Amino acid sequence: MSPSDEPNEEQIRAIVREEVTRTARTLVGTVLWTLLSIFTVLVGIQLKR
Repeated sequence: MSPSDEPNEEQIRAIVREEVTRTARTLVGTVLWTLLSIFTVLVGIQLKR
C-alpha cells in the first residue's frame, strides 16, 4: 500500500464527524418514537376508562 492510499487526518475527522452526526440523528429519532409510543399507550389507557 502506497502512502497516498492511506487516509489523512482531515479525511478521518470528516468520516468520524459524519458518523457521529448520523448516530445522533438515529438516537434522537429513536427517543422521539419511543416517547410517542408511550404517549399513545397512555392516551389509549385513558380512553378505556
